[in-house]
Amino acid sequence: MLERVAHAKPPLTAAAVEALCQEPTLGQLREALSVPAADFLPVHERRFGDDREEMAER
Repeated sequence: MLERVAHAKPPLTAAAVEALCQEPTLGQLREALSVPAADFLPVHERRFGDDREEMAER
């Protein structure tokens, strides 16, 4: 569900929600947990190094 939110996908149907409420298999659990965390982080236009330079100038 977090992947759907992160990628602005349409809402789940009632049948899909019911299926998600069932106990997952080990394979389904591994697949769900293998989503890279970077997919959920906002994209920053500036790099960290730019922030350090700006702070040093202040």
